[in-house]
Amino acid sequence: MSENQDSKITESKPTPQPTPSNGSGLEENIASCLCYVLCWISGLIFYLLEKDNKAVKFHALQAMIMSVTLIAYSFASWILIQIPFVGFIIELINMFIYLGSFALFVVCAVRAYQGTKFVIPIVSDLAEKYAEKDLF
Repeated sequence: MSENQDSKITESKPTPQPTPSNGSGLEENIASCLCYVLCWISGLIFYLLEKDNKAVKFHALQAMIMSVTLIAYSFASWILIQIPFVGFIIELINMFIYLGSFALFVVCAVRAYQGTKFVIPIVSDLAEKYAEKDLF
C-alpha cells in the first residue's frame, strides 16, 4: 500500500458532540422531546429549567397550551355529556378527540426529537411568541 492510501485509512473526522441545553443538562432534542411526555407538567418543568434555550421553551409552551386546551375541552364535554341524547354523541366525538390528541402529542415528541417543529396553527404561533419572553 502506498503512504497516501494509509493516511486515508487512518484519518477519521471527529464526531461532533451534541451540545447540552443550559438548564437541564440534557441535549436540546431530548429535552424538547421530554416536554411532551407528561403534558403540561413536563412542559412546565422544562419551561422553568430552560431559561435561555428558545427551542426547548417553544416545545414546553406548545405542550402546555395543547394540554390546557384539552383540559378545557374535557371540562366542556363533561358538562354536555349530562344532556341525555347529546351526551351519547359527545362521547363518540370524545373518543376521536382523545385518540387524535394522543397521536398529536406523539408526533410532536418525535418531531422535537428530530430537531424540527410540528406546526399546529394557533398553538405554535402562541408558543413561538411567548418562547422569546420570560413568563415566570
